[in-house]
Amino acid sequence: MDNVGLLAAYQTHADGAVVIDVYSVGGDLRTGDGDAGLSAGAIRRSYVFPSEDVPSAEDGWHFLTYPRPAADPVAVNATVIGLDVRAAAPEPSINLGYRATTVLARVAADQSVTRELAYWPDDPKRTRLRICKEPTPC
Repeated sequence: MDNVGLLAAYQTHADGAVVIDVYSVGGDLRTGDGDAGLSAGAIRRSYVFPSEDVPSAEDGWHFLTYPRPAADPVAVNATVIGLDVRAAAPEPSINLGYRATTVLARVAADQSVTRELAYWPDDPKRTRLRICKEPTPC
């Protein structure tokens, strides 16, 4: 459930971001608003957070639990082989089989921000994130 279970997570600090890649086999229940849902099967979920939102933890592997921030991720890349039930916007859905999705630029309706995100799921060290809140120029 959430950041505890039969999982392995790899945390990578990048330029302005922290990428957390989570691998699990079996069930995966997520209750956070930004990625709520249930998955069963083989699962890889990759989360991109602003570095200031992530609790301090060593880069590298974390087993059975990982330091997931309370804030919603700015991007989620997910690959599920099995059952995937998504309860979060922008795409509540049910999928059985293979599903690969990337959701970028998650901005609340009441926010006015500029985000620059360069993200490579297979090379998280190359990730670069800049967030500028209006009216501050980037």
